[in-house]
Amino acid sequence: MKTMRYFAIAAAVAALAGCSKQEPAQIETPEADHEVYLTVRASSADTRTAISPDYAIRWAEGDAIGLFYNTDEIQAEWGFSEGSYTLTKGTTQNLYYPIASGVGTSAADFSYKNYIVGPVQHPASGFYSGNFYWQGEASQTTQATLYAYYPYYYDTYCISNYNVEYMPFLLPRVQEGSLESVAAYDLACASATIMRGDGNVVKGEANFNFKHLFSILEITVENTLSDAVTVESVTVSAAAGTALTGDCTLDLTKGVVTMGKKAGPGSTSAGVSQPSVMLSPAEGVVVPSKETTKLYAVVAPCDLSGATVRVTTPTGYYEFSVSGIVTESGKYYTKNVSLADGKFVATEDYTITFDEDYYNNHVAANIVGEKYYTYDVSGKYTQYWVDPVTKLSTKKPEGENLYSDFVYPFFVSSYNSSSLDSDTFGSYNYDLVVYNVNASEGIATSKGGRNGSDNFLVGNGYRDEQYYVYYGDSRPILFFADGVSRIIKSVWVNYTTYFMNVALNGNGPSQALKEGEDCMLTVTGYDIDDTETGSVKMTYAQKDHMLSGWTELDLSELGPIVKVRFNLSGGPKNGSGFSLPAYYALDDITVTQEKK
Repeated sequence: MKTMRYFAIAAAVAALAGCSKQEPAQIETPEADHEVYLTVRASSADTRTAISPDYAIRWAEGDAIGLFYNTDEIQAEWGFSEGSYTLTKGTTQNLYYPIASGVGTSAADFSYKNYIVGPVQHPASGFYSGNFYWQGEASQTTQATLYAYYPYYYDTYCISNYNVEYMPFLLPRVQEGSLESVAAYDLACASATIMRGDGNVVKGEANFNFKHLFSILEITVENTLSDAVTVESVTVSAAAGTALTGDCTLDLTKGVVTMGKKAGPGSTSAGVSQPSVMLSPAEGVVVPSKETTKLYAVVAPCDLSGATVRVTTPTGYYEFSVSGIVTESGKYYTKNVSLADGKFVATEDYTITFDEDYYNNHVAANIVGEKYYTYDVSGKYTQYWVDPVTKLSTKKPEGENLYSDFVYPFFVSSYNSSSLDSDTFGSYNYDLVVYNVNASEGIATSKGGRNGSDNFLVGNGYRDEQYYVYYGDSRPILFFADGVSRIIKSVWVNYTTYFMNVALNGNGPSQALKEGEDCMLTVTGYDIDDTETGSVKMTYAQKDHMLSGWTELDLSELGPIVKVRFNLSGGPKNGSGFSLPAYYALDDITVTQEKK
């Protein structure tokens, strides 16, 4: 870059007490005939980069700020190569400003850099010199507005025509809960007005005053019991329709966050908001008798009247009510709970193996003899299975745009084979067959499940966001038939021979997996109000990196749910979207429920 061509953003920070107002910044422009450069100073009363127990806030190593501007007022000096800049390429936005100095203090400098991750330089950078030029004559453009946000975020929509009214963010439902992790979920923004001096270029210093857009909840758990207690998680659940976490968009021009929206190029679309937040430390927190622990949540401002706090331990949970808390952005709130006060609900884990006697009449091989595929089996399923212990069950997907003849529940199967021959077990006609490296090349009806058990589940269906309007949502469903929420702690997953053959070798509708075409399995939970509680993702298949057999998937972070749906995405595409066979095998589903 040219010497001294950069933004330097300095920020002064204070205690997290409330919202600070966005303040304009006046720029003193020294006289110059041609090239001069702009230094931007940002002050922030609330920036939550690093936070100490007394809520004093300091800038931290790795902090970065993103910058936008109105291209009708000013334009960035930009070129096709470093050192070769032009005035006409001035629409590059979301400029990346990492911290340059002042780590650990309330005042820090930020300098522009190209945003490069690995070998990729993103279009949010380009070859920007660090300089701005005024648009139009001095009589036409006398001031310009700069917009900044923290922490820096890049996605595929942050390109030159990105709209500052629709910045996409995700406030995760599952958070670590430590004070140190609060900064990871922070979101702050600011704007500053710069005044034009003489000439066509900008020179001087601008000051931003950041404000927070989320709130902090501090949950103190007191153990008044006689023995130590391990706190596995703390979940705050608000009333249905209240958005605590989830997809959101930031309007930088107004400093306003809208929950439940996803951002696209210059617009928003429906997203997912969740009425809960789960604080889940990597390892359980041991609280000795008569002592306390604190966990911290970042949430969207909302009314928490009628909310509950659930403290989960290895043997059960305590539940408490919340009243009188309406959170505001930039403020923190406290809630104290005592493990001696709330009602303790004892829980136990039960694993469904599908080898229990109840399932004998539901195994596909016992229903249709030598038929191995879902279409034949579906006509014979006059009554879906309902697990006698957990009440877990299945049903066909329902909704608009579905091809009802080609949507299915989860079937109980025992078919397994080591053959991936596309003319036999690697084809649609054998889509209930799980891949079992230890089986013969023919077909078997035993020892194909996890740990050599006989039975398991096979489901198929998917939702492709791009083609949803045409094909609907055929994701298969597991649900608790009695309508009582439970936690699905974990499930073991595997391939069918049909999926594995096409993923490795391709077929008419689909190419085989290529490098970078990772196939993802997403499991989404729903509560009693059919609101998403969250999603868990795993890399299901990659070129040259397939699962080695039955693999455990932890679903506990979905929390108490009444329904889950399974989806495959990524991988190769065809004219209908996701092109691989959307099949998955499940076994050994562990459910946490109230102890009988």
